[in-house]
Amino acid sequence: MRRRFFCVLVATGLMVLRFLSMVAVSPDRRYNAS
Repeated sequence: MRRRFFCVLVATGLMVLRFLSMVAVSPDRRYNAS
């Protein structure tokens, strides 16, 4: 059960990191475009 919980935790962490990276990159693209 611990292994399954760890896998879910890692998957969630990767999703959060991907979301944060998208949010952090989008403003840079806007500034560069303008």
